[in-house]
Amino acid sequence: MQQHTAHWGVVPVVFLFTLLTGCGSSSNTATTSDLEQAKGAVTELRTWSTQIANLESKGGAFSGQLDAASVSGQIAANAVEALRYAMQAMSNAYLSGNASPYDLMRYMPANFSGSAVGSIVQTGTKLSLSNATVDGNAVSIIISAPNLNGAASAYTLDVVKAEVTNATTFARIDKATVEAKYPSSTSLSNIAAGIYTDQPDKLMIEAQGTVGQNSSTLVPNPVVYTGRFIFTAQRPNNLHAGEPNLGRILMSGEFKNNTSSFGAAFEVNMRNAATFVPVQTVPTAATENATYWRDIDGALTFTAKLDGLPEAQFIEAFDRTAYDGVTGSITVVYGNVTIKLEDSFKASKETGLKLTLTVTNGGKTTVVAIEPDATDKTRSTGIVMVNGNKVGTIKAAKNGSGLIVTYNDGTFETVTF
Repeated sequence: MQQHTAHWGVVPVVFLFTLLTGCGSSSNTATTSDLEQAKGAVTELRTWSTQIANLESKGGAFSGQLDAASVSGQIAANAVEALRYAMQAMSNAYLSGNASPYDLMRYMPANFSGSAVGSIVQTGTKLSLSNATVDGNAVSIIISAPNLNGAASAYTLDVVKAEVTNATTFARIDKATVEAKYPSSTSLSNIAAGIYTDQPDKLMIEAQGTVGQNSSTLVPNPVVYTGRFIFTAQRPNNLHAGEPNLGRILMSGEFKNNTSSFGAAFEVNMRNAATFVPVQTVPTAATENATYWRDIDGALTFTAKLDGLPEAQFIEAFDRTAYDGVTGSITVVYGNVTIKLEDSFKASKETGLKLTLTVTNGGKTTVVAIEPDATDKTRSTGIVMVNGNKVGTIKAAKNGSGLIVTYNDGTFETVTF
């Protein structure tokens, strides 16, 4: 990871924080107590900043494994797609009303262009697919028969067990619920008539399971994730055609390899999934512009214990705020203290940086903020605020080694990040 820079104009987005803020307009009514709060906050920030490298060092080896795991990411995505297509084929087979067993390839959705070999067997309300192959992936699934919802324009199915493996990747689902909503009841009538061209407008999968690498060829120390999955997709504005927008991805559980592990939650949301329509559908053309763009946010949350410091929750987050704008942040939360570093960018240029420390004690909240001086066009100086009162100024050291904080009482100190 990159190191912090002392200049206000450059702060790595990967090292940004999210927390509650509440700074009012600047005033010169700072009290002695305000100065003490500010100095205490700077001390606290210095303590944590010296341990950030320690956090990076501890996570470095595992981070490297996650990076290495991405080598087989496309293979893993192919495995998940194989599972999704196979489950849709099983639903199509059941809803067709034909007699079991069912040939897997015959009931594949119309947009499936690969190869599928296998037989779907129905026993009562259970459907099973064993020793099947979908685009080179070995697939086995047991599901409950789809339960039609409402006016039969949607169905829900329970996955009892599912597994897909290929040369490098495996995915096991111990329990899952799949909800599919079609354009109208005609869609399911078409399925019953053997027409599998209609695709769901909305798809939601909630599962508990394990995903990982089963080979050390590409990844010497394979990473395995075990926990909860949520995946939603939606076609915009009921267009009933084209690829759906990603609505939400949530993974909350444990990541581990042969030497280390950590619990984490990763989530990405597309807030305008129901309305966003690509400007162009040609693969080589731009799909967004300044008016129509994907409104996305996301966060990675985990807990870590650094040497000499209390166990804390870390939240790395991003929020796309415009076609060419993004805000990144990192939050550290421990006890009654919250530290946040947040930076905003537009058209690749920094537009706003703020560092805050919030302490809640006995129902009272104190907010110490370090932010750019709005009157300085060079963006090389900042101000220190306590609950909206200005208590000092801050500027980059001439040698670029840190920041010099000068308080209203004439004292000063240097902070190195």
